[in-house]
Amino acid sequence: MSQMNKIFEKVNEIGWLNLLPRGSRWVKRLLDENYRNIFLRSTLVTRLFPFHQPPILLLSYPRSGSSWAGVVLSRSKNLTYSFEPVTRPYQKYQAGQAMVDLTDPAVYQLYLQYSQDAFQGKPPKEWDGSENPADFSLFGRKQRQLFIKEVNPRATELYCTYFQPIILFLVRHPAAVALSFWEQGWLASPDVHQDISDQPGDDWEKFGYAYGLSLKNALETIERFEIAHQTVFYEPLAHDPFGEFQKIFTYLGVTPPENYAEIIDEFCLSGTGIQGYETRRVSRMMIEKWKEKLSPDQMINVRRGYQRSGFRYYQSEHDWELDVSD
Repeated sequence: MSQMNKIFEKVNEIGWLNLLPRGSRWVKRLLDENYRNIFLRSTLVTRLFPFHQPPILLLSYPRSGSSWAGVVLSRSKNLTYSFEPVTRPYQKYQAGQAMVDLTDPAVYQLYLQYSQDAFQGKPPKEWDGSENPADFSLFGRKQRQLFIKEVNPRATELYCTYFQPIILFLVRHPAAVALSFWEQGWLASPDVHQDISDQPGDDWEKFGYAYGLSLKNALETIERFEIAHQTVFYEPLAHDPFGEFQKIFTYLGVTPPENYAEIIDEFCLSGTGIQGYETRRVSRMMIEKWKEKLSPDQMINVRRGYQRSGFRYYQSEHDWELDVSD
């Protein structure tokens, strides 16, 4: 059977009357993809239609609650949300680690390229479910700020040097982050243990040190560059999300969503998502889970390593008390 006969046979199978709607849907999908992936990602377009400046960066260590915080804040009509636009392509196309060390010049250049795309406002090639493609439309960009969520504190100096964003620096109790890494099987991952092979102790102690040192270096870099920033603590945010998210909106000078109470209820007061990457949760349930799941030895070791890092927060006896709040 000739190729042409096969085509006519397929058309007859579909039906001539159904061919036009199917074709129009295909053409529309093709145009939409080209518009997003070629036109909106054009450097010329991003220069002609810039977002309102400065961009906002939500920066944290992985497993610190930034996905949850990011999706709540992203509901403001003044923000265009981009979920890990540097980490995602780096991991996908370079098979790299989330907290890659940027001391290698080749890695630095790749990371800078992805960062430039992100901070110029180029939409991602692949969408995360928390992003809204319509927010990248050319119309209204002057009234919207880029809101970028990232999880590599080792890239702080790069972000400060080239982009000078307003930084929301999210920190969480080291034992809670250690527990989350352990649950994911990442506690001894290579990107966590970079440059600390000479540190004493087991994986828990080494993690505590690596976590504290990473945050210490990042915050000191932010302060050295005199970047506008606010340190956001996970625990009060999860305990009183309505009040604490309102404070962040006020600090940023952006308008909370019109249905703010409903957003808080959806993402902070309902759901059972207390594992993995689920962003709908009863946020208070997340605060002290580490007190119930870690053994005394694990807590002691995380704390020992973390205190040795010298990071200024979560150092008091009160921060490590084991009484579980009601």
